[in-house]
Amino acid sequence: QPDRGAADDHPWEGKRARKEEQEMASLVGAAPQRNHPRPRAPSSRASSGKASPASRPHQLPPKLNATNSKLRTTSGRPVRSVGLGGNRHVKQSADLVSTAHDLHGVNYFFAYSLNDDEYGGFLDGLQLLCADPAVRADLFIAVGTMNFRSTEAISAHVARCLRRLGTDYLDAFFLEYVQRGSDEGAAVDALRWMRGEGGLVMDATKSDDGGGAARASAQAGGGGVTGPVRFLGCSTHDRDVGLRLLQSERHGGEGRSGKEGEGGEECLVDLLMA
Repeated sequence: QPDRGAADDHPWEGKRARKEEQEMASLVGAAPQRNHPRPRAPSSRASSGKASPASRPHQLPPKLNATNSKLRTTSGRPVRSVGLGGNRHVKQSADLVSTAHDLHGVNYFFAYSLNDDEYGGFLDGLQLLCADPAVRADLFIAVGTMNFRSTEAISAHVARCLRRLGTDYLDAFFLEYVQRGSDEGAAVDALRWMRGEGGLVMDATKSDDGGGAARASAQAGGGGVTGPVRFLGCSTHDRDVGLRLLQSERHGGEGRSGKEGEGGEECLVDLLMA
C-alpha cells in the first residue's frame, strides 16, 4: 500500500487520494508496462491477421471534451475533461503519463508540484511527451503555486516549470488554495500583475486559436506574446471566495459592483460549463 504521508492530517485528502488511485487503476491497470518512454498498444494478432480485442485500448469518449470553445490545445484539439495530475500519495512512473496519453487519449495534465522526491516519475513522463513538438501541441498542461504573494516567487516558479517540463509555454497557471481574508486581495493583485507589468501572460487577442497565431507572430518577430502562460486561474475550497474572485475578474479586478449576487452566478456557470 502506498504511504499516505500527510493525508492523515487531512482525512478528506486521504479519501480523495484513494479514490484517484482506484480510478486510475481502472483506467490504466491493464496497460502494458515497458521501459520504452512512449508505450504503444500491444500488437496481439490472431493467425487471421485481425487485431484481438485486447489490442484495442479504451479511448475516452468524445463527450468527455470540454465544451468551452476557448479550452483548446495549441493544435486546436478540445481539452479532455478527464485529466491526470501528479499524486504524492501514489508512486507514479513516467510510463503512466505516456499510457494515459497514448492509449487512452488523455491530453490534460496537471503538475501540482515540482517536488521530484514525490512527483519525479510524473514530471519525467510529462517531459518526455513535451520533447516531441507535435505531441506537445496536443497537450494542455497546467501548473500552480501557493506562493503568490511575491512577484519574484511567481516569476521563478514559471521559469522553473518551463525548464523542468522542457516546454516554452504553459497552458494554465493556477494560484492554489486561495483562502478567505488577505489571500483574496493577494490573488487578485497577482493575477493583475501577471497580465500586466509581470509580462507572463499570452496576448488574449491572439489566443482564440489556442495560441498558435500568437506564437507564430512572435517567431516572425512581431508582437502578440507577452509571456509564456495562456490561461490564469485560482483554486479554493471556499465557495464564497471563489465567487468573489470570479466577480472581481468580471469587473476587471476592481471587486464586485451592482446588486448583491449580480453577475457572479452567471460567471460561475460559465466556468463550470468549461
